[in-house]
This record gives sequence, structure tokens and C-alpha cells, in this order.
Amino acid sequence: MTSPERQGRRGGKMEERYLQVIRQSPLFQNLDEEQIRNVLQEGFSSVRVFGKGERVFSESDRPDKIRILLSGEVIVAKDTPGGKRSVLAVIDRPGDLFGEIYAFRNLDSYGMYAECTEISRILSLDICVLQIPVRGDAGQKQDFRSARDMETALKISGSLLQIFAEKAFQMNRRLRILGGASIREKVARYLLDRQKGGNRVAVMSREDLADYLNVTRPSLSREISAMIHDGILAACGHDLVILDQKALEEYA
Repeated sequence: MTSPERQGRRGGKMEERYLQVIRQSPLFQNLDEEQIRNVLQEGFSSVRVFGKGERVFSESDRPDKIRILLSGEVIVAKDTPGGKRSVLAVIDRPGDLFGEIYAFRNLDSYGMYAECTEISRILSLDICVLQIPVRGDAGQKQDFRSARDMETALKISGSLLQIFAEKAFQMNRRLRILGGASIREKVARYLLDRQKGGNRVAVMSREDLADYLNVTRPSLSREISAMIHDGILAACGHDLVILDQKALEEYA
């Protein structure tokens, strides 16, 4: 079901195939092509194809890598003691990172898992390639890299700060969605948050959306059907179309 495409330190073919996506990733947005190639060659990088339902990492795995989505979709989730799944994040934009915060916290395990909702390609980078060398306690120099490598590491650190800030902002947005007093309010807030100019909104599967909104799937399906019946929404394949923008905003 899966066909791993692992590339080691050299990884030239991997770079050429995915360089466009990698270049657009927030992590590498401030680097030139030479610096990007050096990061991929100096560290241990790998690209792997995961099948639908396959986990990129599990709860007990040690966080020592940064993952970048090259294609597909991944959910980050956690199961409650009662067996209910809670979706914490949906990674669906090529170039986006996931799991990076846990890698920098020196934790023994993730305590959550990342699962592919469709066939996905993931780039993994060992955390060591992104760490900036520091001086020892006695003021002696440790194994410093070249000035060029130090510049690269500093730029990546700046990008990581921006990524962390953006994720904190996104978490606040999700808390607002979950703060809806009713399922309809949660759905309205979710759709408005996902809306990108037009009236057609791409949404995740009903099961994943129910887990994301922390509601049961039957209750979510009934509410969406009711909103369609009320003329607020229309179904179009896997997407939802906003027919009454004003009414939707009133519920939000």
C-alpha cells in the first residue's frame, strides 16, 4: 500500500522533484536555492510516500524530526481514554510543517499522532540540521559551522519564530470556532474561517470535521442537512457552497 522513497544525505533526485514545494515552504522562504540544497544535503533528509490511513508518527515516537507536507493531507490527532478521536490540526497546504514544536521541546514522545487522510508525500528533516551551534560553558568554541552555514541557521531560526507565531494565531482561531454555543455556530465559524474569497469552501470529510469540531458525526450531518434545507448552504461534491452569506455570518 505504501512505497517509501527514502533519500539519504545526498538526496539529489529528491531535491529536484520537490524543490518548488520546498522553496515555497515557510521554513525555507528566506533561503536561496543553494542554502536550501545545503540544508537537505548536510542534514539527514528523506521523502516517503504514505498511504491513506497510515501514520507519519505515533504517540510513542520520539520527536526528533521536522515534517514538511509535499502533497496530500495529514491530520494531527489524539485519542481520549474513551476512544474518541480529537483532531488537533489539519495539514493540507504543500510546504506546511507539522510536529516541529514538539521536536524543539526535547520531549520523549509526541503524545499524539499524525495520520494521512489520502496518499501523501512527506519530507522529514533531522532536527540537528536546524540547530545553531553555541559556545561552551568555558567560553570555548564548539564545532562552529562556516559563516555561510551560520547565516542559513539564523535565517531558519527567524522563519521558525514566524511559524510558531502563526500557529499560535491559528490556535486562537480554532478556539473561537470551538467556542460556538451550538453545532450550527461551530459550522458557521469554521466555514467563514476557511472561506477564501468565493462562496465555495473545501472541507474535510464529515468524520474528520466532526472530530475537529468535537461533535458527533450524526449530529454534524443533521445540522449541515438542516442548513442546506434552510437555504444557507448547498453541497457540491465534497465541498460546501455558501448560498446565504449574511445568514451564515449571523450564526457566527
